[in-house]
This record gives sequence, structure tokens and C-alpha cells, in this order.
Amino acid sequence: MQGLKSTEDLLGALRGKEKEIFQTEEALVEAMKRFRDVFEQSPIGVSIHDTAGNILIVNTAFQSTLGLKSFDDIS
Repeated sequence: MQGLKSTEDLLGALRGKEKEIFQTEEALVEAMKRFRDVFEQSPIGVSIHDTAGNILIVNTAFQSTLGLKSFDDIS
């Protein structure tokens, strides 16, 4: 019976970790939504670049400031 108890303990621990992972994922998705809202609603033009200096994303205010219709107009 010791093997069965250990298996049950392991399954319980795995279920707990699975729940923890789902909760972390939900928190991450919520944080990403909040960031996106702040990024897009900022009245100041904002751009995010990679380490090589390439523009990865810009907000609407950035596009408006430069008179661009879309991100594709940047290149």
C-alpha cells in the first residue's frame, strides 16, 4: 500500500502545481492586457525596440505624431 499512497501523493502534488500554473498564466494574461491598455491609451508616442534598435511596436499616438497610418509605414 505504500506505493499507492506515494502515487496518490504525487498526483495530488501534480494537481496542485497544475492549478498554480493556470493561476500564474491567468495573472500574466491580465498583466499583459493592462500593459496593452496603458500602452495604447497613452497620449504620448511610445515605441519599443529590440537590443539592435529595431522598432518592434508603436502605439497610436506615436503613429499620429509621425503622420503614419499603420506600423508598416515605419519601414
